[in-house]
Amino acid sequence: MTPVESKSANEELIEILKNYFLFTTKREKLFDIGVPLIFSLLIFVFLYFFEPSNKNILKALSSINDLSLEVIAILTGFNTTSLIFIGTANKDVLQELYVAGQEPRRKSVLKQLITFYAFSISTGVLILVFGVVFGSISNNIPNIYNNLDFIPRQIARFILVSFGIIFLFSILHNLFTSLRNISILYRFIFFISKSKNES
Repeated sequence: MTPVESKSANEELIEILKNYFLFTTKREKLFDIGVPLIFSLLIFVFLYFFEPSNKNILKALSSINDLSLEVIAILTGFNTTSLIFIGTANKDVLQELYVAGQEPRRKSVLKQLITFYAFSISTGVLILVFGVVFGSISNNIPNIYNNLDFIPRQIARFILVSFGIIFLFSILHNLFTSLRNISILYRFIFFISKSKNES
């Protein structure tokens, strides 16, 4: 038996990220990345120009974090359960998916399925970790802001809005990839049913 080369966890995460962009079509990238980015830009650019208080922008970030944590936790649990469900499918079905695929760069449908779910789980966990840390200091937001009064107002405003765009984009991106994963699971269940009927 040929020994399997071990990889560090960081290498696996990098591979998941690379495979996500490799397996995702242009249309899927527009849905997963383009739409969340547009929404995030619209919301925080609006706040940049029409919300006079930087402290209120900071509070808006805290509210977004509080509202999103539970949703992201549920979606991460859903993606994890779905990945377990796929992994425990019939061995013949998994083998058929492993060898399925027309293009060499998209040669394994099974690898695509695992990549999409693993990517959503990884991004969800990262958002949760950051959200918990951010939430733990959210009660001190007014004090934090007052201690940063040495930063010029416009620079502080730019930093807050830039951070808000990235943070909200990450949340929406995870939501949109999870929505696509629901569609994938839907098709996978029908594929299993079809395979059982043909056997």
